[in-house]
Amino acid sequence: AIEAAAVYLLGAHTDITIEGNEIQAQGDHGLLSNFNAAIDNIVINDNMFTGQTFLGAEPGGCGFSTQFNPGNNVPRQLVTMGGGSGVTNSMNVTFTNNMVTGAAGGYNSADACEQGNTLVTIDVIGASIKYNTFNGTTTRFANSLRARGQATSVACNTFESDNLGTSTTHIFFGSANPLTGAFPGNLAGVASGNGFPDGGAYLTPDNAASYVIFLDAVQATATAGIIGAGQSAMSASVSTNCPVTNVNTGETYPSLQAAINDPQTLDGHTIEIAPGDYTESGQIVVNKGLTINGTGADCGDVTIRPDANTGNSGDARGWWLVQPGKELNLSKLTLDGLGFLIYQAIRDKGFGTFDQICFKNIKYNESGPDYSGVAVAAFGVAAGSNVNISNSTFEEIGRIGVLYFGTGVDGSTFSDNVYTGKGAGNWLDYALDVSAGAIVSVTGNTVTNNKGVAASDGSTSAGVLATTFFGGGTTATITGNILTDNTTGIAVGFDGSDATTVMANNNDLSNNASFGVSNSNASNVVDATLNWWGDAAGPGAFGPGSGSQVAAGVTYCPWLDAAPPGGVAAAAPVKNIDTGEEFCSIQEAIDDSDTAPGHTIEVNPGTYYENVLINKNNLTLRSTGGKGVTTIQGTYAGGNNATVAIASGTNGVTIGQSGQGFTIIGFDGTGAIEAAAVYLLGAHTDITIEGNEIQA
Repeated sequence: AIEAAAVYLLGAHTDITIEGNEIQAQGDHGLLSNFNAAIDNIVINDNMFTGQTFLGAEPGGCGFSTQFNPGNNVPRQLVTMGGGSGVTNSMNVTFTNNMVTGAAGGYNSADACEQGNTLVTIDVIGASIKYNTFNGTTTRFANSLRARGQATSVACNTFESDNLGTSTTHIFFGSANPLTGAFPGNLAGVASGNGFPDGGAYLTPDNAASYVIFLDAVQATATAGIIGAGQSAMSASVSTNCPVTNVNTGETYPSLQAAINDPQTLDGHTIEIAPGDYTESGQIVVNKGLTINGTGADCGDVTIRPDANTGNSGDARGWWLVQPGKELNLSKLTLDGLGFLIYQAIRDKGFGTFDQICFKNIKYNESGPDYSGVAVAAFGVAAGSNVNISNSTFEEIGRIGVLYFGTGVDGSTFSDNVYTGKGAGNWLDYALDVSAGAIVSVTGNTVTNNKGVAASDGSTSAGVLATTFFGGGTTATITGNILTDNTTGIAVGFDGSDATTVMANNNDLSNNASFGVSNSNASNVVDATLNWWGDAAGPGAFGPGSGSQVAAGVTYCPWLDAAPPGGVAAAAPVKNIDTGEEFCSIQEAIDDSDTAPGHTIEVNPGTYYENVLINKNNLTLRSTGGKGVTTIQGTYAGGNNATVAIASGTNGVTIGQSGQGFTIIGFDGTGAIEAAAVYLLGAHTDITIEGNEIQA
């Protein structure tokens, strides 16, 4: 009745490696440790477990009631380690690359019964059981593997059925406890992360009585009938499926999170994922500096999906969560949230580069009440927290492609990406939301079809949104992009106090329904020069042409005469006939140092939103198209209490000529202050006002 083994760990042991051996059982255990002994960091690698755990041709007994009787021939287990389901002292056993081919059971003809024991039991806290082949012989109600300690990771193994009795099972966990803190962390992951060439199955939904990988679907279905909890049998993977590789260590894994969490995976390592379509369980937490690459030709070859909704507050919003200070580089992956509510696909508090990533179906009640779904939320927790995104695509995004938020984002780049909005509907689309002091360069992207309007408050969509509403210092440099067929191409600011800095040049802003560039605070001037607005005559609204409209407080002149890169700076709409110089505004032409008394300034058709002060003698101001197509409209804030004012003592001025006049629209002063469309301040001589329509 005394326990014996080919290799026996008697008592407490730490840092033991058993590697490269044939461990042959001859009537007893192959490998054994004392029950619940204080063992820690035991590595069992690349061994063959052979022989049989009983003597002679057949095992003795029927069951285990006589296993400790003198002279019994009840079969032992090939490998037994740990302290059962209540283990407390035994921990951290790595069981890898072993061949389990011995026998722990058979048929007892004398008593006419199957008699078998489990092949391998590893009941420890923190077991890693990987890359093994279980092809031993046993019968009765035994298992190829029994693992009941917390945080037991079982992956990338092959479980054969050739030598198993019909009542055996592949893996017995006994409860959910072994899968807590493990990778895979559920039965479905174990079933898909190991290979069962002859069949295997598990029951869903989980039940305390069925934390088992069964021999096959027939056995699983029969067990479901006994349990009576309405479970269904799900087939396990036929082949071993470990598509994730740590390039630095050579280790392979059934899931990305398993690779990240492996203690051997260190900062600076590279993880590769083979082509395929994979579902990751729960939140993917990146707490190490890693590069994660798909090994296909492009992002379409490797797809990663969630298996649950995200939360809607705090870090639970992230399907992926990158911890502060950690670098995450991604390439050639598709992140597809189809079928689940995903608030943020990647909640990034670190930094890194994403290249050739396809974001799809990232939505969280996009039609209300949340109106959300963000592909990447880059939060800039610390200085230098820059997330650079290139050559990536965004489609069916709930609200925002990339949210750059916070002063830690102090130089991110967003380049050569394609964002396709959802079109018209009760939702919102922004390829980018640059906010709270983030500094971002936006170059070479294509953004189209952002047309949604939120029914809840009337908010509208835009290609790019930039604002200081959540904090000052927000800066966006927007160059060489195609921002077309949206409600607004570039929306600057949230309210009248917004101080966002935007430089937007050499972009295609054509065919945007409301604005090419909007500005919530006209006193905070936006540089939107040298853009194509869809009309060679320039933007509409506050601009002189009929292209996409431009808002007040946006400098748009000069503009391009065609879409970039072919377009060049169009002729400016105001010209000094005497010097040949061109200008973007009437006042600019008057104030120019080369403009002298006696010169003539001509103005092309359009609406000019400015207050004009003429302070040079003998100056002629006229239009080229007449008052029907040329308008000057001032504001009280523009000064001089007039749309067009002639400074005191300025003489010989001509405003308009026959067929070359203006429509001049005045405004009301405040209180007792007089205002006028045309105001002659002080004393004058020889003033001509001709061919105009003047509105008070």
